[in-house]
Parts: sequence; structure tokens; C-alpha cells
Amino acid sequence: MELLRRFNEYSKINPEIIPMIYDIIRTIVIQCVVQLLFYMNNPGVELFTGIFFQTTLFLILGVIIFWLIAYKLISNNKIFDIPLLYHGHYLENKKLENNIKE
Repeated sequence: MELLRRFNEYSKINPEIIPMIYDIIRTIVIQCVVQLLFYMNNPGVELFTGIFFQTTLFLILGVIIFWLIAYKLISNNKIFDIPLLYHGHYLENKKLENNIKE
């Protein structure tokens, strides 16, 4: 329970952590389903191999790097004035800008 409390506190400071966790879960589910389908379709393929776990780990690392580095660089860039997926601050800032203009 302490871990969940700390996670909730951290997600308030860094709101992109929640979609990052969803993307990690999504990646794992997709990997498992694809591996299961390959296993059922090809008798020569083993269900869970070292390559499967290595590929899944690399995909998860890619998702983490995207959310913790690339997304922050893109979302903080003033060149892109478009709403980005899961970018809650964008909507709050637009509300503030609209209130100031009125």
C-alpha cells in the first residue's frame, strides 16, 4: 500500500507517468498475444524464449525513454502548439489563456 501511495504522489508531480504505465502494460499484452499466436500457428516456435523476453524488455525501455525524455522535450517545445495525447497541462493552459483574453 505504501508503494501505491508513493506512486500516486509521484503521478501528481509527473502526470505523464500514468500513460507511461498504460503503454508498458499495453506493450506487454501485445507481445504476449503475438507470441501466443505465433506459437499456435507455427509448431516449431517455442512459447516463451529468451529472445521473447529480451525483445519485450527492449520495447519497454523504448516506451520509458519516450515518456521520460522525448515526450517532455516535445511537450515543452513552444514550436508545437497542438494538443498532445495525455498532455493535461495543455488543456489547463488553454483555459487560462481563454480566461485572460476574455
